[in-house]
Amino acid sequence: MKTTRLLSGLLLVALLAACNVGGPSATPPVTLDGEWQLRRGTLDGREIPLLPTHPITLRISGNEVSGRAACNHYSGTVDIHEGRWSTGTMAVTQMACEPPEAMELERIFLEALGRAEGHRVDGGVLVLEGAGVELVFDLVASPEAAVVGTPWVLEGLVTGAAISSAVEGGTLVFDTDGTLRVSTGCRELSGSYALDGERLDIDLDLDSVDCPPQVAEQDRHIVEVLEAAARIELDGTRLTITAPDGRAVAWRAEGG
Repeated sequence: MKTTRLLSGLLLVALLAACNVGGPSATPPVTLDGEWQLRRGTLDGREIPLLPTHPITLRISGNEVSGRAACNHYSGTVDIHEGRWSTGTMAVTQMACEPPEAMELERIFLEALGRAEGHRVDGGVLVLEGAGVELVFDLVASPEAAVVGTPWVLEGLVTGAAISSAVEGGTLVFDTDGTLRVSTGCRELSGSYALDGERLDIDLDLDSVDCPPQVAEQDRHIVEVLEAAARIELDGTRLTITAPDGRAVAWRAEGG
């Protein structure tokens, strides 16, 4: 009799355990990985004045975050756990943008992001919250801008740890037939390219032009980086081409 009751009890425990399969403990955690764009936000009770021409993005990959803060690119780490959100020290590029409102928007956003302490996500909407802070992001459904076929606009030159803004506008287009067109701000060049993963090989048809002094260094920097056996990195609407010596040229997708 005791054996029967014991077996019945064990069977009941097994049935209860089976009923819990697929319950809350079996629900996979919601991932925040992906690219998000700020739709609206408040800081200390004031609406963050977004600019359609300078979108703010947030890319999450595990415990790493990056994106565009209206003007400059930022990156860093984040601790995400059970509704909590805590960012570490952020690295931010130091380029100036027009209009001045874009720089002020960047300052406000980075302050708000640093003060966020919690998060919640509902489908394609991510909300970061903290004392006096609310940031509402929409999941970006479109894929990253493709390297080939996208008009790229010169954003800055990188030498070691220093980043300088372009002194004259430049453009770059990789055509689907393996040719490319580039404007250095001084001269218009064409050539051919081969792209294999992150490896980029370019052969430019160079001419001899005396560039004005203010753009001569920019022209030389762009040409030497492009002609080096370079590495290419695509981050959303940002494209960076880096030479083996560490010098790089940063571009952004036109309109991005």
